[in-house]
Amino acid sequence: MRVPIEGLVVVTMGLGLLQDAWSASASVTSRDGNIHYTHPSGKSLRLTDSGRDQEPSLQPGGEWVYFIRTFEGAFSGGKYRPPPGKTVPPGTLLQEEVWRVRKDGSDARMLYRHEAGMPSEDDDHDIASISNIQFSPDGKKVYFEASRWATSSELWMMNADGSGQVALSPGNGTRIIQSSKSGEYRGYILTSLHRHFVFGGSYDWFHIFTPDMKKEIGPAGESLEEVVSAGGLTLVPTGRTGKDQGDR
Repeated sequence: MRVPIEGLVVVTMGLGLLQDAWSASASVTSRDGNIHYTHPSGKSLRLTDSGRDQEPSLQPGGEWVYFIRTFEGAFSGGKYRPPPGKTVPPGTLLQEEVWRVRKDGSDARMLYRHEAGMPSEDDDHDIASISNIQFSPDGKKVYFEASRWATSSELWMMNADGSGQVALSPGNGTRIIQSSKSGEYRGYILTSLHRHFVFGGSYDWFHIFTPDMKKEIGPAGESLEEVVSAGGLTLVPTGRTGKDQGDR
């Protein structure tokens, strides 16, 4: 479960990721719960105004910014507080959503709303949370993690337009491989799985899967740094360098 903290999210993409020079040094930020896009020229444009938007990511080679829209209201003193003038009955699920908007601020649309809640600090409300938006190297597939189990998130995949939504598997700290020293595994999924030893106890290791997660290639290592070093991997960057007040 996540709770609001103050700060800033900055997402940047370099020439190696974005295929159009116009976007080469563009960036997106989440500030005061709204998404801002900064053109390479330095001109900034606010893309959303809900006050509930966070974790923006620029689509590789595309025109879209993807982000998470959280529920209305906030937690204070161990209780959920709805926004002024609104009533939220006990038992209401607090749901988060995946949205996208063009870099000019047009065509904002919700793509996915999560339905599986986990307990929050307020016993009257569970949170259906979303985090960690990732992309395939070509930007045609979008991955994200959503609440499901006490020891693991659930990894989801969808097409860039929100179609073809499918829950793939448990997964934490998911990254997508862009390249490796062997030339293999481009677009493959690297995610941490919580598994159990035969005679008791558990462990968390990163495993490599095909892009649709239908085949496991095998365990890769205990830490992301270890896996990247051993495999000579580069990963499709998240570009995230901080946290916004809406991140939890």
